[in-house]
Amino acid sequence: MTWFRHARFAHSGSVDDNLPGIRRVCVAVKVEHHRDHNAADVAAARRQLSRLLADLCMSPEFDDLLPYRQRAGDGEVVVLPVGIDEPRTMTSLVNWLVHALRRTNSGWVGRNVRLRVAVHEGITTLIGGVFDGPAVKKACTLLGALPLGAALASAPMADLAVLFSDRIYADLGDLGQCLPPEDVTSVEIGDPASRSREVGWLLVPEREAAVGRGVAPPPRKG
Repeated sequence: MTWFRHARFAHSGSVDDNLPGIRRVCVAVKVEHHRDHNAADVAAARRQLSRLLADLCMSPEFDDLLPYRQRAGDGEVVVLPVGIDEPRTMTSLVNWLVHALRRTNSGWVGRNVRLRVAVHEGITTLIGGVFDGPAVKKACTLLGALPLGAALASAPMADLAVLFSDRIYADLGDLGQCLPPEDVTSVEIGDPASRSREVGWLLVPEREAAVGRGVAPPPRKG
């Protein structure tokens, strides 16, 4: 992973290396592309993603959060600081991405930029100026979940699909407003090869349906 030097640190003004593991929300993002996309299209879309996330991290809407951002493989990870209002922040972040992608694609001459987004909460570490740990790894792994790609393939009018881990979905549902309940789908995201079973929660905001719509709390589990 590569640290973006313009990323800002929250509250204390700096973060020291080798801190003990701290629980944070991690948002992994990558461009969705298919085999018929040529290398130039993919590279251009990734540049758009990089600009979009840079704008997000510097946006006045998130000025009190000062999120951290770093590359992760062919995608990127936004790591949110501790002590935030997670339901409100995730609502704002998802809505910001929806509207920013709409603006980007309306003036984009190439293929629409479409994103896979995966959200998880857990332990993170900071070593050598790079965030790592189980939460970062899990968010990046979720980007490859089959239901996430299938959701975008089956919804051509959607610019992004967001997969929430079961852990963070439970917290968001219990503590505040984040996900429109009528748009959230429970999906199996376990690894069939290892016979593991795991549940995720999928949100696919359609372009037309998302315009101006408020956000309601998800149904409580159990």
